[in-house]
Amino acid sequence: MSTNIKWIICLFMSSFTLMSFTQQQHRMPHQINKLAQAFVKSKSNHGVVIGVIHQDHQVIKGYGTISLENEQSPDKHSIFDLGAISEVFTTAIMMHENNAGKFDIAQRVLDYLPAGVTIPSFDPLACKYVNEPDENNAIIDRIFLCENSPFTPDKCITFCDLATHSSGLKNVPAGLYSWNPFKYVNQRKDPFKTTTKEDVYKSLEYYQLNYEPGKIYSHSSWGIAVLGHLIADINQVTYPHLIKQLILDPLHMNSTFVKIPEKLQINYLPGHNRKGAIVEPMHFNGMAPALGLKSSAHDLIIFLAAQLNMHLEPIALRDAFTETHDPKLDTKKHHLGRNISLGYGWFNSPLNNSNDLPVVWIHGGTNGFNAFIGFIKATQTGVIILTNSQNPTEKMGFNILEILNPQANFYY
Repeated sequence: MSTNIKWIICLFMSSFTLMSFTQQQHRMPHQINKLAQAFVKSKSNHGVVIGVIHQDHQVIKGYGTISLENEQSPDKHSIFDLGAISEVFTTAIMMHENNAGKFDIAQRVLDYLPAGVTIPSFDPLACKYVNEPDENNAIIDRIFLCENSPFTPDKCITFCDLATHSSGLKNVPAGLYSWNPFKYVNQRKDPFKTTTKEDVYKSLEYYQLNYEPGKIYSHSSWGIAVLGHLIADINQVTYPHLIKQLILDPLHMNSTFVKIPEKLQINYLPGHNRKGAIVEPMHFNGMAPALGLKSSAHDLIIFLAAQLNMHLEPIALRDAFTETHDPKLDTKKHHLGRNISLGYGWFNSPLNNSNDLPVVWIHGGTNGFNAFIGFIKATQTGVIILTNSQNPTEKMGFNILEILNPQANFYY
């Protein structure tokens, strides 16, 4: 098939998808409705809200029920935990402040930490065989001896390393629950309730790196928490204040919080575990820059549109968002049959196995919630999914992106 014919088909398919939005204003495409209805049909799932963007058109729709006791459907104003999606807000403020000249992301973070706070570095080892003599100087053994090298400087953690999960820090400080974005792990009830910013910092003092920073992906919510608090400390404000100042207020995201105000608590949905039972809400406190944001579909689709909008104002925020997207590190991992590389917080994967249309995405989960954001810049399409169930949403997210991009096989 000639290139011209492929593009004609591509344009026709894209126009057909766009028509489904323009001719049915405020209606979700039928195929997406079916996916959502299948999701909430499961006894372990209750409510889900989905928002999609196709070029200049947006639609948000809620499905299922808030809980067994409340048969009302969630809507665009319902508030959910974002879990690890919080980290792309943190990496965005990192790029914003880097571009403003507050620091250089390639610099070591040690130089910016508050007084009295330290962070581990990697000490390269010099190794060699050594002859081990007996008391008569007869060689009885050869041993392999490794010592810190006096000739090779320590490898220090940089801002970049924290943002790409390659710092060498473990996922969370010692003794706390460890969430893995690619593997379900049983969670302890509210494990971060008493964790403070000071705890996040203090735990650094006793940790030893096992490999050189910047080389290996190993998910570290701890590293993102350090990053968020450090940037806030550089600005002499709290993390919630900085997020509000740099992202939430400029985008008019008025229902996104670390701590939900009392007047909006009524919009915060009850979370459910994997069996469908209501669970108590989690408190993230010191781990908030990595896991603690809560938001609505109304706000999250604004955030999604900002990732796609190359004409976004203010320009400083647009540039910060854009610079977090592109791959910086190969994770050496596969998820849902797709290769995964990592930007600053965002994952990058092909749309599916039959084409390599690039998807920028992230998902997060807490004890009772799950969330997904994914988008394709080339086609100006994107999706958000928020559910008050612990069950994963990323497979549905990619399926929706495939529905929004029927022309994908003709792009490459």
